[in-house]
Amino acid sequence: MDCRTLIIGAGAAGLAVAAGLAKRGEKPIVLERGERAGWSWIHRYDRLHLHTSKGNSHLPGKDFPNSYPKYMSRDQLIEYYEAFARENSIDIRFGHQVANVEKLDGTGWRISGDKWAFETENLVVATGYSHTPLQPDLPGLEGFDGDVCHSATYRNGTDYSGKRVLVIGMGNSGAEIALDLVENGAHPTLSVRSPVLIVPREIFGISIDTIAIKTRRTPPRIADRLNGPVRRMLIGNYENTGLKAPDYGPMTMIRERRRIPVIDVGTLEKLRAGEIKVKPAIESLDANTARFSDDSSTEFDAIIFATGFGCGLEPLVGQFPGVLNNEGLPSKSGSESSEPRLYFCGYTVTAGGMLREIRGEADRISRQLSAAA
Repeated sequence: MDCRTLIIGAGAAGLAVAAGLAKRGEKPIVLERGERAGWSWIHRYDRLHLHTSKGNSHLPGKDFPNSYPKYMSRDQLIEYYEAFARENSIDIRFGHQVANVEKLDGTGWRISGDKWAFETENLVVATGYSHTPLQPDLPGLEGFDGDVCHSATYRNGTDYSGKRVLVIGMGNSGAEIALDLVENGAHPTLSVRSPVLIVPREIFGISIDTIAIKTRRTPPRIADRLNGPVRRMLIGNYENTGLKAPDYGPMTMIRERRRIPVIDVGTLEKLRAGEIKVKPAIESLDANTARFSDDSSTEFDAIIFATGFGCGLEPLVGQFPGVLNNEGLPSKSGSESSEPRLYFCGYTVTAGGMLREIRGEADRISRQLSAAA
């Protein structure tokens, strides 16, 4: 065996598990497809900041520097992850894109790529909840003459100045990209096919994730009723923008639907001012025009898909029955899966934020692995 425990992914989850094992005297190997710790964050758009506060988002045993703002930038987060890896002497093997995961009879796992392979007793998969870009196949997309990209490759709005840009989808990425486009002189339109729940980033100076943590033991529908009046007072009615609000609140959305509301960082103001337009679902595209489900049509110079990500776990572990659920997510995250010696970390959506949840999952996994040594 090359090691007792191998971890796939040097993002927050992988680093947290590796540090937990290192503090218990173990020396895990971490495989990372990119060239730096926190690689997936490096390729997100430039203005990206955490929507959760720094007090709830740190890795085990290392607070964020006092000089960091309450909501950290992408670059500050990457700097923090790299420092965390150095301080915990984590053995990261960069440039290792995993292609195959095989089970060894009674002894563990074989993980391989194009020209390399490792054998390990225990395997921890920490490749990230938002791993693989999802992009729907829209009728006529192949004939559209303008620029087309996914939010995974969008960097900033500089090159879109003066252009008519169709942003498809309004999750947190779509909302923030539309805002970035406006601030760079573009003319964005959001295509939104479903109701959108918008919440403030803070309520009376308290971050929304902290409020969610304080009410996590309250039944979600009761918590929504308690917080609803203040949320509505701060956000107001936004259906005159073209958006529709759902008939449930944020805690219900997170706990029952496992989706995160849109945390407003300025997009709503631009929607109300008419600087960001809203259209319904797209029916078809041609060389320069999008036709929508309300029978309207508009010309565009570019399209940005903000249609989210999948975990991308099926090619790696989909062959093992019961390991993944019907949505392609791990059936268990933060403990041993239905396959002995196989663990997942960082795939649980919670009201307090995934980074906070990762701390608890990583601690449980490292304790279980150390106890089984």
